[in-house]
Amino acid sequence: MSQTVDLNGLENVRIEDIAKFLEVFYRATQRGVEGRTTFAGLFEGFDAHSTTVGQLMRIVQFLDAELNPASDKARKPRTSGLELLFAKRAGGDGKLEPTELAIVLHRELQIIKDTYTEVRHRVAKEIRGAGRPTEIRIGSPQSFGLRIMTAVLSGWEQTLGGNVRLSVEIANTLELLPRLNSGLLDFVIGYGATDQIGVPQDGWKVSFSSFGYGSEMVLICHPHAHLQLLNDNTLNTNVGAEADSSLPSASSSEPRREGGGSSGRGRGSRRVVSTPPDPSMPHLLETLRSVDLNDIDYGSSTLIVGNSWFQPGPLQSILDRYARNQNVKVVDSYEETLARVRMNLGFGVVPDHYASRTEIKAFRLKNPKAFVRWVGAYYSSRYPMSAKACQAVTFVRRYVERFGLHSRQNRLLTLGDDEYQQLCAEFQCQSTDWAAVAILDYPRKPNTGT
Repeated sequence: MSQTVDLNGLENVRIEDIAKFLEVFYRATQRGVEGRTTFAGLFEGFDAHSTTVGQLMRIVQFLDAELNPASDKARKPRTSGLELLFAKRAGGDGKLEPTELAIVLHRELQIIKDTYTEVRHRVAKEIRGAGRPTEIRIGSPQSFGLRIMTAVLSGWEQTLGGNVRLSVEIANTLELLPRLNSGLLDFVIGYGATDQIGVPQDGWKVSFSSFGYGSEMVLICHPHAHLQLLNDNTLNTNVGAEADSSLPSASSSEPRREGGGSSGRGRGSRRVVSTPPDPSMPHLLETLRSVDLNDIDYGSSTLIVGNSWFQPGPLQSILDRYARNQNVKVVDSYEETLARVRMNLGFGVVPDHYASRTEIKAFRLKNPKAFVRWVGAYYSSRYPMSAKACQAVTFVRRYVERFGLHSRQNRLLTLGDDEYQQLCAEFQCQSTDWAAVAILDYPRKPNTGT
């Protein structure tokens, strides 16, 4: 876990102080800024020097109180001031740079500043009255946002109706969940641990509701890679063109469903079966050779894993065991994992829909059920989900239920496809109380099952 700062006790720090710290922090990280060898040079161009110092010192006093509480009998007098935030790095170029503590604080205070700005925006919008578009704010990790969500949301205007403004933030889930927790997003599409609704997430006012779609993680590597095993063998010595590369086509597949209709779970319908709805994917996975992550020699082979809020237990154990191994790399996204694998820089563990991508070879992991995660939505349990946001997230769920996450003839279904148009038409024809669905499918209190 990364270092954190307890933000209790910020009552003496003003929003203007936070804004000034963020501005100075930005200046201290920019290249080519002259005069950063002194605080006077660092503050050049801001308000009066004494004003800037006063604002930053209120933050310093807050940090000093947190790091050296008055109850600490062994407290030593602190002589440092602004150098708690900005200091010269040993062996550096003599310029003031943010300290490690300032870097952590910057992340937390940026969220506070964004929340303050969002609240002001909401209040102003309410004062201006009705008639303004309803904004739906969606968060999506790169693995969804750069490929899948572009297809899912290709027809959002005709699906969600008029007077709606859609915004999508694409980032890692570790960056998106704090923003969701602060009320800056309506929901985040991602992977969760269980096939349940209303599951609270530790440390946040955030819960997870599954779409009922299980996604299994697989191993991918370059077609000519040799994965070294602990028994001195290599995993795929047969690197011919046909070795492990003939994946079944999904171009003629039809969704496999259980129960009738496509109405939401909150309206009493039966759920989609908890397996990928695209029949080609189970068949594809069954054709793959199996490999045990524990059999791989991590001294000779490089493992690449996309950073995620939730990793399956066996994979997290590997990451913990080899945390200091330079051959185990955690990157920002699965798309980056795929890119590195295609450059033959290592092998990756990724969601199963990557198994059908080109220029790679895929392997199934031993004990595959232990590597299943559930596609669904993270949402705030602090703020109620709006009716329009519920309508949007339900459409995403319907798309996943019907079409899955797997490409057909190397592309996903979009607005230009008849099947997508049919889904939109069915969705528009429904007369649904979305506020009521939000209460049932995205409950703010834990689902006890009673």
